Amino acid sequence: MRCLACRYELPGHGAITSEDPQGVAPGDFEVRVCPGCGGGTTLPLVGAEELAKYYPQAYGPHSRQGASGPLARAAMAARLRTRLFRRLRRVVASRGGDGGRPSLLDVGSGSGDLGSVLTGQGWRVVGLEPSAAACELARRRGVETREGTLETAELPEASFDAVVFHHSLEHVPDPVDALRAARSLLRPGGAAAIAVPNFDSRQRRRLGSNWWALDLPRHRFHFSFRALHAALERSGLESTWLRPTASVLGPAASAQQRRSGRMEMSGGRFLAGYGAALVTYPLRWALAEALGDGEFIAAIATPRAGGISDEA
Repeated sequence: MRCLACRYELPGHGAITSEDPQGVAPGDFEVRVCPGCGGGTTLPLVGAEELAKYYPQAYGPHSRQGASGPLARAAMAARLRTRLFRRLRRVVASRGGDGGRPSLLDVGSGSGDLGSVLTGQGWRVVGLEPSAAACELARRRGVETREGTLETAELPEASFDAVVFHHSLEHVPDPVDALRAARSLLRPGGAAAIAVPNFDSRQRRRLGSNWWALDLPRHRFHFSFRALHAALERSGLESTWLRPTASVLGPAASAQQRRSGRMEMSGGRFLAGYGAALVTYPLRWALAEALGDGEFIAAIATPRAGGISDEA
């Protein structure tokens, strides 16, 4: 069995074993860590149809009615102030897009939280989401959303100025296939923006299976910096900007999971922790960049002149 990112041979046993923290999928799941790139592969491997069964009906990004309440609105505003989206905007600023607005595909768009905000900031957003219920919620909020995946949506090539994987690339069965599909959708001068959990972060190493961003079995691949670089290279993309960053939610979510053994984002203690995490987010973000060790990885990538690497 080979690593999904770099194709290095995986070890015969897992470094982490965990049950589903949301209590949906039965049994134990394991993560095998690649000796070549440090990325983690969730086992057993499953296809898209089986993977869909791992999402609870009340899965947060699929069921929210939108960013309601001051904490949720502030969290989304904090995310959009990060360098990831500022840099993406600068990369595509020279393109007029359709009707003067740059076009953006939001892969794994959920109920449209990100898309609705980006639409208000001048992007022409198209969401792509496999959950029919989440698509309906997004459309009610005015976000054009297509039901499906990069493999099934039949989107025309070179049709977007930007493709965004905002905490969705770790969910797909094969991240290199997804990145290759994204590359084909980019117009000349376009870019992909990526945000994923950092599997090599201090928080993950300290918390182990209690790290909230592990989220087995929904997270199919777990990225280190080297793993993301390898996946981009094999897909014909290259990173023009790659940085560690902090999580808005992380401290509160991991604390809740340690207490209850479940990913339950509710209750007074969680909300108090969430508020504190939101207040400290700018400091934690600055520290992540200064120390080179954050809970998330953010990247901007553009098509590489040499094209797609051969399969190893």
